[in-house]
Amino acid sequence: DKGSPVWRHVDIATLSMRKLSEDFIENYVEQEWDNIRYCVGCYEIEGSGVQLFTDIKGSQFTIMGLPLLHVLDYLRDRGIMPS
Repeated sequence: DKGSPVWRHVDIATLSMRKLSEDFIENYVEQEWDNIRYCVGCYEIEGSGVQLFTDIKGSQFTIMGLPLLHVLDYLRDRGIMPS
């Protein structure tokens, strides 16, 4: 099984963006540029980027790119991490 996946998980998160004024966008980018310039979507959900949205369904960890709670379950289920 060299090179084949040992575990796979797909998770979905849905974000609803609020209507943003041009002034808000300009101010947001000006204030946050150093933090968001390399972020997909130009926001950090764990920081001030949360104010861009009216609704979030799903895990914040999934939005950040790693479904951490599911990874931890996998590790505990296999005795790799104490439970």
